[in-house]
Amino acid sequence: MAACKWRYVRGASKKKKASIYWQDDEFMAVYDAFPKAKIHLLLLPCQRIVDSPSCLTGAKEDLDLVDRMYSRATWLTERLLEANGGRLEGVGKIKLGFHAVPSLRQLHLHIISDDFDSPCLKNKKHWNSFTTDFFCGA
Repeated sequence: MAACKWRYVRGASKKKKASIYWQDDEFMAVYDAFPKAKIHLLLLPCQRIVDSPSCLTGAKEDLDLVDRMYSRATWLTERLLEANGGRLEGVGKIKLGFHAVPSLRQLHLHIISDDFDSPCLKNKKHWNSFTTDFFCGA
């Protein structure tokens, strides 16, 4: 398995194995450090360094990366459902998307349930970041 180049991801793999949900040579899914719902994962690319969605140029390589991220996130969502007998009790639907203006510089895709049941959901800004056009979903 290739090493991830993100400092955030490298730290996760060295310090907290439990914070890693899944990993392959291209992507890593980690539990959000401040989850805003019962299910809240971040999918980060391991090999390609992109500071944020605003750094994507629209080049074929960038579009392919985003397509692969959505495909992998969809696959992960299906695995979550399979692991729970086809149902995720009390979490509603799973949403996939990017923040229009992310707080984490590394390109990442959110995999989040729409229950928004979390002690980390503390203010209107947190709510709006997933329930308005600020959240660019699939």
